[in-house]
Amino acid sequence: TVDEMRKFRDMPIEDFQVKYRDCFFLMFYLIGINIADLSKLTEITRGRITYIRSKTHKTYSIKVESEAQAIIDKYRGKDHLLCWFDNVKSYTTFAMHLNRQLGKMSEAAGLPHITTYVARHSWSTFASEIDISRDVISHALGHHTTVTDTYIRYNYDKVDNANRKVIDYLNGTVTDNVD
Repeated sequence: TVDEMRKFRDMPIEDFQVKYRDCFFLMFYLIGINIADLSKLTEITRGRITYIRSKTHKTYSIKVESEAQAIIDKYRGKDHLLCWFDNVKSYTTFAMHLNRQLGKMSEAAGLPHITTYVARHSWSTFASEIDISRDVISHALGHHTTVTDTYIRYNYDKVDNANRKVIDYLNGTVTDNVD
């Protein structure tokens, strides 16, 4: 729930766990980007992260909101967008530690078990809770449901607006519907 997510965001944690929680929220702020794709990012261009999703091979373009930018600035890498991936052969070791620490933190707070995938599920759930249309949510997540969707040049402004509303909802500042 949004209250559980706020509790997780605001709970006191060990200093070494901060980067793991920051990574989780960065994934959330980037519309549930998965760790494999996050690890491959190298730059922000004109305020957007553009990448080809490993799982679907579809291009994504996500506006970097201020909350995401603050985390990126804190952990800026040299070869990768994020320093966590600069000196590793594979993202999987970091992902293993990330999920382990997310689980420990959520358990300590009495919350349901949190993993990286919860960022994606939570983003889409919160979007639905604030009445963002199913079409916009589907597009934000890269889910095409019909052949027609492959012919439509989608307006990313709708996704950008939806993401801002979801982040505002988490922050307790959402005021109206997107659609």
